[in-house]
Amino acid sequence: MSTKVARSKKEAPVVSAPEPVVVPAPEPVVELEDVDKSERESFDDLLEKQLTLIKDGMQLLTQAKAMNQKLRSAHNYELRQQGQRNKKVRKTNVESGILKLAPIPPEAVSFLKSINVTIPENNMLRRTELSGHIYDYVKEHKLYKPDPSKESGFDRKVIIPDGKLRTLFTLAADKTLDFSSINVNLAAIYRRAKESEGESAPAPAPAVKAAAAPVKKGKVAGSSA
Repeated sequence: MSTKVARSKKEAPVVSAPEPVVVPAPEPVVELEDVDKSERESFDDLLEKQLTLIKDGMQLLTQAKAMNQKLRSAHNYELRQQGQRNKKVRKTNVESGILKLAPIPPEAVSFLKSINVTIPENNMLRRTELSGHIYDYVKEHKLYKPDPSKESGFDRKVIIPDGKLRTLFTLAADKTLDFSSINVNLAAIYRRAKESEGESAPAPAPAVKAAAAPVKKGKVAGSSA
């Protein structure tokens, strides 16, 4: 009987105690109430600052784009200037057209003397110089059409010729001029002067042909015997 009881009993296992768990101490939490209220910015203030920065950034971007356009224009201008400097300078022929010295027509001589312009000794003047004296005379005496709507009080596109200009160009009393028609009338004066000069010049003597030498019969010069 005692033997059976001893066999049924078992020894209890030995359980070791767990190691203690170390829990770190929590960091101190700074309460919002501890911050100075005067240093705190509201949401509206921060949003306004952000919008201001965005607006300033957009303005700077616009200025940068405008500056880029100016740089392109300046660069293209420099290229054009450099190209013009590299071109050969074209010489103006002062001995042709209206730049050529020509005899002053009689009507123009009378006009120049009436406005106290000295006539060259050789009676030669470029047409551009003659037209310049006429323009100066018009400006000096303000021979323009009155126009109260203009700031100057004159319509400078329309010239009202006085007696001297009417005599120079043989104009009717109701005829007006402009700067382009002055050149047209000057061309007519020079043409008439050239035609009258051709009529007054003596006709050239007809050319007399020399009589041909008579041809002798017989041997031809240069032929072999």
